[in-house]
Formats: sequence, C-alpha cells, structure tokens
Amino acid sequence: MRFKQWVLWGTLCAAFTAFADPIIVSHRGGRNEFDDNAAGGFRFGLENGVRGFETDIRLTADNQLVIMHDKDAKRTTTGEGVIETMTLEQIRALKLKRSQEPVPSLEDLLAVFQRREGIMIELEMKTDGYSDEANKIYCTKLHETANRLMAPGTFIFTSFNVKTLTVMRELFPEAPIGLIIGRGLDEEALKIAKGLKCKRIAPLLKGTTAELVKQAHEAGITITGWMVNTYEDYQKAKAMDIDYTTSDIPVKLLKEIQSRKQ
Repeated sequence: MRFKQWVLWGTLCAAFTAFADPIIVSHRGGRNEFDDNAAGGFRFGLENGVRGFETDIRLTADNQLVIMHDKDAKRTTTGEGVIETMTLEQIRALKLKRSQEPVPSLEDLLAVFQRREGIMIELEMKTDGYSDEANKIYCTKLHETANRLMAPGTFIFTSFNVKTLTVMRELFPEAPIGLIIGRGLDEEALKIAKGLKCKRIAPLLKGTTAELVKQAHEAGITITGWMVNTYEDYQKAKAMDIDYTTSDIPVKLLKEIQSRKQ
C-alpha cells in the first residue's frame, strides 16, 4: 500500500511541475520601467536577467525602419509628426522624453543583442494603412535586417495585421511569424494562425483557456500571453502552460518570481 502511495505522490508532483516557467517578455523594453522602446530599456532588461523582448517597428518616408509604437512621435518624444511622413534623420533627431535617448533605428536596437545568448525578440510589424507596395518594402527590409544581424531562432515577426503577415509569408516562406490578437485565444485565431503557418499566437491572458493553449501546442504553435504584470497573473499563465508572458515591468516581475522561489 505504501508503495502505491509513493507512486501516486510522484504522479501528482510530476503533474504540478510538468509545465516550465513561462519566459518573461519585456514589452517595449519594459515601458513602465524605462522609456517606451528605448535602447537603454532593453539593455536594462538584459543586465537584469530578462531574455524575452518585444518591440515595434515602423517604416519611414525614406524606407528605413525605426522603433516606435505610436504612429505619431508626440507621446513618447520631444517632438511630433507621423513617422511614415518623416525621414530617418528627422526621427533620430528626436529625444525620448524620460531618458533623452535618440529614437533608435532597427539596426541600433538589434546591436544591443549582439553576442547575447538565449534571447528571443518579438519584432512587431506596425503597418496599419500600408499599401501593398509599402508592405512589400517593409517586409523585405525587415526580413533582411533581422537575418543579417540576428542569429536564427532568436527572433520572430509578429503583427495584428493579417495582411502584413500574409505578405511576409508569401515573400519569405521560411520566415518565423506570429499572430497577435486583442482578445483571449479562440478557434478563429487558431484557424488563421494555422493557415498562415504561424509559429506563435499572442492573445490576451484574460479569456484564454488551458484547452485552447493545448490545441495550439498540438498544432506546433507557442503562446505569448499578455499583459502579465502581477505574480498572480504569471502563475495563471504557468498553470495554462503558456510559453511566454509579456510584461510592462519585466525586471520587477522577474525579481519577484525569483524571490518567491528562495
């Protein structure tokens, strides 16, 4: 009888420890710990043990790629103007409000990750309203730059925009892509992701279920849950076997998780 009890206990322990800890993803370089999408924010995360990152990329008027979430520079910088109507030189002249760093180009940001091991960066494609031609220019430039500066397996191209994901897939069949959705994981998102041969889906944590995460995994798709800014939400994500958790406070959250394990 005692042997059977030990077997049962071992089975229960295995069930509770089977899921690996989700990898924390620094949202825009930890936007509540640093400036939105500042190179310094990504460095800060790296120096403090964060290994997952997310950033936003836009195309300038002279077909260069810059790091900016908003369409207009007004909220995060000392200037203003629609990114797609400005040149790279004009944008780089702007300073981020909190750190006074220049707005980084994609190459500036990826330089932060050179010779870093065990990292993953989600390169979000901000392309709403882009024409077919602009989408092609954007995807070609992004694919070339990422593959030139980053090691295979350290980055993925993500977007809410199915049109842009489709262009990336058509131009570069081997490109790693991921679908972002502003709701919990559902059957519709799974269908779209499977059709595009996505490697990842990023749904809201709220509304996502363990059963749909399991279905995604069975289809070879990993999951990034967002937004995860508390230890409790992180534990919820872990319980659902979610692979990545996007956070505005990645360093603070990582330290809390580590302290609770001691």
